[in-house]
Amino acid sequence: RMLLGRLTAAGSSMQPMPNLLRQWLYRGLLHDLDFENCHPCFMLGLVKKHRPQTWERDAPRLAHYVAHRHAFLDEVACHYELPGAGHKAGRDLAKLGILVAMNGGELTYWRKKAKSPVSPLKPELPSLLQLQREARWVRDTIVFVESAFAPAIPKLVADLRELKRNRGRTEEELRRSAFAYALG
Repeated sequence: RMLLGRLTAAGSSMQPMPNLLRQWLYRGLLHDLDFENCHPCFMLGLVKKHRPQTWERDAPRLAHYVAHRHAFLDEVACHYELPGAGHKAGRDLAKLGILVAMNGGELTYWRKKAKSPVSPLKPELPSLLQLQREARWVRDTIVFVESAFAPAIPKLVADLRELKRNRGRTEEELRRSAFAYALG
């Protein structure tokens, strides 16, 4: 069995406990860290580390998203006329679109899942497409070639290919999975 994916605690644990209860029970004893926007921040950190002189030119949309997350989510929600646009519900649906874009998924699939009433003929949001291109560049250039993760990627892709659930998956789909595992 391959140990991939999110690890969860077995037995008694604080992990599945609601946040407010955990804060009340452990107040003064523990610090609860919330990793909101973790993957985009991690990706931008990798770009800054590997491209200290050119990161602003190499990943401007990623840097903009990290710095102005709520405005970017609202822009996505408005462009696709998502239910609850301008509110938390719309931002939550837009966040799924961001994750799909950053992990190399199909935006048309996300649009259907998010129940966007916008015609499929309407072009994708240019800033979302730019974010997707930059995320792919981070994956293919920095994570897969230059980072500390790079030596492990070929074996990870090979291991993913061997899993029964991945039969018939394209090389691109396996690379997207390897990227998600490397960052997650």
